[in-house]
Amino acid sequence: MENNKRITVKDLQAIRKKLKGGNYTSYFFLPDFEKPSGGMQLTYNHVKCMNENGFKAKIVHQKSGFKPEWLNDYFEKDSEENFVNIPTIYLDDGKLPVSMEDFFFIPEGFPQLMESLHKQNAPCKRIVFCQNWYYVLNALMPGMSWDQFGIIDCMSVSNSQTEYLKMIFPNLRVKTVVGHIDDKMFTPPEKLAHKKLVVSFIPSRDGGTKSSNVIKTFYALFPHFKFIQFKELGGLSAEEYSTALRESTFYVHFDEYSSWGTAPIEAFLSKCLIAGWDGVGGREYMNIDNMWLAQNGDIMRLALAIGNMIETYIMDDVPKKVWEEMEKATQIYTKEKESESIINVHTEYREERVKEVDRLIEMVKKVEEKEGEK
Repeated sequence: MENNKRITVKDLQAIRKKLKGGNYTSYFFLPDFEKPSGGMQLTYNHVKCMNENGFKAKIVHQKSGFKPEWLNDYFEKDSEENFVNIPTIYLDDGKLPVSMEDFFFIPEGFPQLMESLHKQNAPCKRIVFCQNWYYVLNALMPGMSWDQFGIIDCMSVSNSQTEYLKMIFPNLRVKTVVGHIDDKMFTPPEKLAHKKLVVSFIPSRDGGTKSSNVIKTFYALFPHFKFIQFKELGGLSAEEYSTALRESTFYVHFDEYSSWGTAPIEAFLSKCLIAGWDGVGGREYMNIDNMWLAQNGDIMRLALAIGNMIETYIMDDVPKKVWEEMEKATQIYTKEKESESIINVHTEYREERVKEVDRLIEMVKKVEEKEGEK
């Protein structure tokens, strides 16, 4: 992938023609995670959407032949067991076939890959696809930034995260795309009365320590609610997971640092009342109007919020506005909104790249003219 060849005006004009004609590919690197990952699913959706809307995009995994089997519940496969409209290549298979007209998207937690591509002088346009603000600086040494790796562009998945990125990297150019949640998979029962007095949850990222502490604190504060059952949703198939939400009256969000968080939207679509933390990334749709919100990491406040939520429901005091605001939040993350944002952002990237190539053409043209005068 190294690019040491001197480029000519003719080369650049050919690259410009490819860009304008859509004859280029966007590559999305993903680690080989065996366990379910919202970020991986979102990226697969993103690539599928691009290929369905006139762009060329591919997933890049590490080990040859790796396939995240858990995604079988979410994506259609062809006769050769490949995901439809989600082509995949592997680093183990050899050099990446990237050229100057191509784009390469890197997750925020992989500065080693960013540095490697920079040192190789990879000719493609490199962009960070940031899905969780929390890992950005954790993955970097103090004082480092992505522009040290020749990266000045980033694609983000929530407005609150975009704001954070612009604050810590003032020179970074950030665009925001949205994901979507399948409203056919996540649906409420025919009657809300059919739901059970169950609180569904996904354990906190620390191995479940904080979520366990919150639940124990809840029972200590509300001993009269000892009949309330908490149901862990980790490790379930897509069908089991959606069924559990459909049957549950409540959901608790234990994520302190998420990008935008798919689970609360899935719970809203299933008509679960929610208590929890917004994870910072969820602030664009999680608020006091549609859930029982507690400050991130505050165990006592979240336990109190859960108790207040359950009590409000049992007493039939849930305001109509809560249900309306829950519905409103789900409208941000539809398939139509996802497609619109993806098409707009990648069209902008293409046009910006064309302008960059135009500037290079002018520079190289002047160099060639000066050399011709000698």
